[in-house]
Amino acid sequence: MSQAWAAGASAVIVTVTAGLLAYLNSARLNRQQARLNRLAAQLGELYGPMLATLESNRRAYETFVAHYAPGRSSFFAEGVRHSEAELAAWRSWVETVFQPGNRRIHELVVTKAHLLVDDRMPDRLLDFCAHTVGYDVVLSRWKDDDFTRHTSLIPHPKGIEDYVRQSFVSLKQEQAELLRKRARR
Repeated sequence: MSQAWAAGASAVIVTVTAGLLAYLNSARLNRQQARLNRLAAQLGELYGPMLATLESNRRAYETFVAHYAPGRSSFFAEGVRHSEAELAAWRSWVETVFQPGNRRIHELVVTKAHLLVDDRMPDRLLDFCAHTVGYDVVLSRWKDDDFTRHTSLIPHPKGIEDYVRQSFVSLKQEQAELLRKRARR
């Protein structure tokens, strides 16, 4: 009887252990898949589009400055007086290139904030949103032929591109590592 009991107990222990290990492995894989899904959303819905838009706006601005203000790093450098033709070019580029990109980033920040890597909203992003709505006021005045202001009262935040790029790269690295781990199994 004791031999039968030992065999039965062993079978139960093996079955329970196998079930527990299968459950733990399944839970680990589910957590890993959930993290991969979140990374994909963060990259595809927030940081990827935000970085691409920031970079394209930056390149467009550099091209604008190279054409309309050669030799300067900024169009509105201190002490520089602009001709009406230069200011008209600025207004055109702001309306058709820069502000549409800024609005896209603003919309991403407002609607996809749940995908941020940070525990709280970064000041750079808040400053960027304020900068964008500040330009909306300027553009509204331009529609009324009021050209007394050509820039937002809130400056473009320094370091926003670096913040977005670093976040994007960090998320891509984590995603690649998780995919490597999955492929090894």
